[in-house]
Amino acid sequence: MDKTNSLPLGMRLLRGNSLVKKTDGLARIRRGKEILFIEKETASWIILEGAQLALFNSLKQPMTVNEILTGLISSLSTREKEELLVKLFKRNMITVNCQSFYNPAKMWELPQKYPQFLCFHITSACNFACKYCYARANPYKQKLSQEVAHRVVERILEEIPNKSLLIDFHGGEPFMAYDEMVDTINYAKEYNSKKGIGKILNFVVQSNGSLVTVEKAHYLKSIDCNVGFSLDGPKDVHDQQRVYPDDSGTFDLIWKNMMELKASGIDIGFLAVIHNPDNYLRTFKFFLDQGLRSFRINYSAYIGRATEELEFPHGRGEAFARRYLEMADAAIEFVESTGERLSMKDLDSQINNIVSKKRPFMCYRSPCGCGNSILGFGHDGGIYACEEATGVEEFRIGNIFDDSKTLTEIIDTSEVLKKINARTVENIPKCRDCTFKRFCGGRCTTKSFARYGNLQREDPMCRFYQTVYPELIWRVHDNPGIVDKLRPKKQPRPAWKKDDKECDSC
Repeated sequence: MDKTNSLPLGMRLLRGNSLVKKTDGLARIRRGKEILFIEKETASWIILEGAQLALFNSLKQPMTVNEILTGLISSLSTREKEELLVKLFKRNMITVNCQSFYNPAKMWELPQKYPQFLCFHITSACNFACKYCYARANPYKQKLSQEVAHRVVERILEEIPNKSLLIDFHGGEPFMAYDEMVDTINYAKEYNSKKGIGKILNFVVQSNGSLVTVEKAHYLKSIDCNVGFSLDGPKDVHDQQRVYPDDSGTFDLIWKNMMELKASGIDIGFLAVIHNPDNYLRTFKFFLDQGLRSFRINYSAYIGRATEELEFPHGRGEAFARRYLEMADAAIEFVESTGERLSMKDLDSQINNIVSKKRPFMCYRSPCGCGNSILGFGHDGGIYACEEATGVEEFRIGNIFDDSKTLTEIIDTSEVLKKINARTVENIPKCRDCTFKRFCGGRCTTKSFARYGNLQREDPMCRFYQTVYPELIWRVHDNPGIVDKLRPKKQPRPAWKKDDKECDSC
């Protein structure tokens, strides 16, 4: 029996005559005496300094393991060199006998084929006139009729194969169609049970908070529907963009409703949208002061009403990145000083993408989640590749009343989805050679199309990610304990230690 087969792959390959070669195309970023190396095809990285850096830099041409162990960098022991070679191999920094640890051709397959997140645009009407509204909602737009809603329910329950589904109600302002929303939830639960379909159903509604009462929130909770509020931070920040049609601020009413829900013990989620990057830190601290430990803070996007109401200056991505990193530093300081956990969507996804090859958040995949993770449904029964693109003809893949194909057949054969799914980091010219393409995944298809009218363009905020990712890598390297406090809960804890003897995650 060959005992070497039970050894880790790195140790099996790293035999005396094995040929070691530095991986081609590594990016280098220096900070003082340390250098960050990034292998862009697999989102792998390592930070080296001192004798380890000297040994790695000495690999200017292919060498055998014996030549490395006996002829390079005498300040490192043989055991230290062996450990470093294994580490370099597992980080895709070297190949051994022309073999790499990760094979990029196989590692970026989508985790699912059909959507689990189904978004009902229950109404396009809204009592607000938020300046960045992607739906251009106004008080006079249409609701999703009962006929459409029930047909969508029937088809997603019967034709989407996933065992668990999340049904999300968007608008407009969904509470302007509260009765229709409740009817849809109850019909879905009844149909699921009556037909013996047996799916696990979860519901969520994203509201501006103005029409939410304690009674309504309690009832929604009783039928398994969670409520999220859109709140942009303290009053002066919130009232800059989230306004009534007469341009007056909306904070006071939302704050009153939020306090009433809090007093009655109802937990709600919070989403903020930032247009001035100086408000990142203010909104973050405001949320912490309210006792919140789970929230999302987005930047505004050039889409919908924002294209008419707001300005998007050149260099915006970099300016947002600098302020975002200040917020990230405040989050790191908070979790390190208190031991508490923070769930901040995007920041936790970015940290996950630094320490893991899994991409649980569909907006950081390539191609993105359009059609394979999410679908949007419009008031006329239109089926759209993404909830943000509901109503945008270029993202329309069918109609719920067309029974000639099942939903899965529509997804499998849609020419629209074929074009959208061709938007990968390999096919986007500006992404193709980017060091961080496998960390961000090329980001948002709908926002790229809104900004450029072209599916094969980079995300309008790509410079944001090019700035944020290397800085977060340094922070994770310096403070490895933050991974468990800021990374999504559902991911297994990475094998991450300060000395990084056995980190497979990077």
